[in-house]
Amino acid sequence: MKPTKEQLADPKWWDENSKGYDYVFYLERNDEYLFADDNGEGSNFRLIAGGAGWQLLAKRPEPEWVPEVGDCEVRLGKSWVKCKVDYICDQYIVVLMYGSNTYEALVRGYYEFRPIKTQREEFIEEAKSRIKNMDADDIILSGKLYDAGCRFDLTEKDGE
Repeated sequence: MKPTKEQLADPKWWDENSKGYDYVFYLERNDEYLFADDNGEGSNFRLIAGGAGWQLLAKRPEPEWVPEVGDCEVRLGKSWVKCKVDYICDQYIVVLMYGSNTYEALVRGYYEFRPIKTQREEFIEEAKSRIKNMDADDIILSGKLYDAGCRFDLTEKDGE
């Protein structure tokens, strides 16, 4: 039976069913699915690649980044806000919001967290915003420029 959208979005379902594979393929005419890797390894991949009608159904979802106690950022609407995680339990993550200096109990799994960007990552992002059509080599070069001591003054805007 074809997995539901909810199952395909649930990392726990993947852990319990995929045997470590990262892709699931579906064969409609037989109403069956198989897990496989995209690298050509394993008998499942060879079976899928050799059989007509198999369709890629989904890729394993990226795991949620769960913060540790300490500084990080939380997405509130469209913005990322710096906060300090004070306590983590099964249902809530208690954070100190730096902007308002208040504590909030955020429902775990509802909010997205990420580590605070390093100055090097911020430099590369600033370079991307100033240089149109950056490719992978340009990104590597901007990281090397940062390592060599090059900096933008991120506190001032151009023309001010």
